[in-house]
Amino acid sequence: MNRQHVHMVPANQSKADRVAAAVSATELKGDDDAFYVMDVGDVVSNHQRWKKLLPRVEPFYAIKSNPDPLLLRVLSELGTGFDCASKAEMEMVLQMGVAADRIVYANPCKQISHLEYATKNNIDLMTFDCEAELYKVKSMFPGARLLLRIVPPGHYKVFDDLSTKFGCHSGDFSGLLKTAKNLGLNVVGVSFHVGSGAEDPEVFAVSLQRSCNVFAMAEQLGFTPNIIDIGGGFFGHKGAPLSFEKVATTLNKSLDKYFPVSSNVKVIAEPGRYFSSSAYTLLTSVIGKKKCLPKGNHRNSENSCEPDMPSDKKPSFMYYLTDGIYGSFNVIVFEGRTTNLVKAPSSDVTFTSSLWGPTCDSADCVQKGLSLPELEIGDWLYFENMGAYTRSIASHFNGMPIPGCYYICEEKVW
Repeated sequence: MNRQHVHMVPANQSKADRVAAAVSATELKGDDDAFYVMDVGDVVSNHQRWKKLLPRVEPFYAIKSNPDPLLLRVLSELGTGFDCASKAEMEMVLQMGVAADRIVYANPCKQISHLEYATKNNIDLMTFDCEAELYKVKSMFPGARLLLRIVPPGHYKVFDDLSTKFGCHSGDFSGLLKTAKNLGLNVVGVSFHVGSGAEDPEVFAVSLQRSCNVFAMAEQLGFTPNIIDIGGGFFGHKGAPLSFEKVATTLNKSLDKYFPVSSNVKVIAEPGRYFSSSAYTLLTSVIGKKKCLPKGNHRNSENSCEPDMPSDKKPSFMYYLTDGIYGSFNVIVFEGRTTNLVKAPSSDVTFTSSLWGPTCDSADCVQKGLSLPELEIGDWLYFENMGAYTRSIASHFNGMPIPGCYYICEEKVW
């Protein structure tokens, strides 16, 4: 890792002060583009918490969450494995010197050329959930170690239910295992993913019970399963719908019950947002402002520009930012975010406000119905917990830039 790209910060400095310092450095360069402040120490802290609370579970970071090269390097130095879904993601970590046995090719539907790349680089641990995938693997990589991806129980609340696309249902477990056996393939375990952002820890417990049943089926057919991949779905930030501590408690209890240490089963996981979300804070500046008078109180120069704004005596405001739903707010807009001001407002009076992205699409609305003090063009706002599924799926729609990164770290952590 190259230290010259990371700004050292005092250990006792608040997040607000760190954010303000990053804005000052940005403004000195005459830049008003949105950017992230990435705290290396946050990643290290979450890794330490993981190892303390889930000592048996080896994390394989899900690169799709955020492929920032520095983040990958930090996690690599900390000894994590990596969950890769494509040739490009496998290349990223191999080029950093990560060994093939620290990679799980966790895409149940693999492109032939990507599977060929995995074969050439001996990335042999991979998932499957259907018969067609078994024949594909048989033709390209018969020596692969396979994890049968199963569907978790569907009555638990999650932010993104992945089982609508991936996973084998219970009625197909036996048939797929028999097909793998007939093809001479090696099924070494089971994987599942409860969904991104799970809100009930019991979904992990039930999924582990199902996995134990699949292990028994596999053993009856002559396989020797020894790996359980518990997928992702973990929150890592404060104030999450489900704390990591609660998940860890449930997982440890269930692992002891279904896969005790004496079973010699290796336990891995695919955390993504757990490591990436809270490490990144998004900074975006106000580039436009529109004052909207209450309904029935129009003037030639100003009007009620938002029809859904309340009809009270105070005006409302529309603010245009340097980032929007085609950038960092693409999917996380649905999770809700607190809007923070970098500079203290000049007045405590607040107005009904809305935030809009920089593109020419009227759908590019970040949030409505906010209560904010009156802002000015050039003011900066910041949003915490913005590292997961933001940069990785942002677009250049309308020619707008994808936010860069301003990296910080405490000296002792570095």
